[in-house]
Amino acid sequence: MTNRQKELIALLLEGQSNKAIARTLDLSYGTVKNYIFDLMRLLGVKSRLELVTKVRGTAAVHQPPHVRQGMCASCGVPHGLP
Repeated sequence: MTNRQKELIALLLEGQSNKAIARTLDLSYGTVKNYIFDLMRLLGVKSRLELVTKVRGTAAVHQPPHVRQGMCASCGVPHGLP
């Protein structure tokens, strides 16, 4: 998983819209949609809701003590993701 995909996941977990993510990451709206599609394919899900649910569920199951809000303090990504 690329750093950009990890950033995008963090913003998805915050509930940001595609437009907000595009502004935050200084990307075009279409690029954000492509990243989300690639993440959905990578994680084997068919919708944005499934993607967020899977990421949240995976992060919640594998939370070591140093994790805050599903994000690892030492590496900055949700645990349990490829």
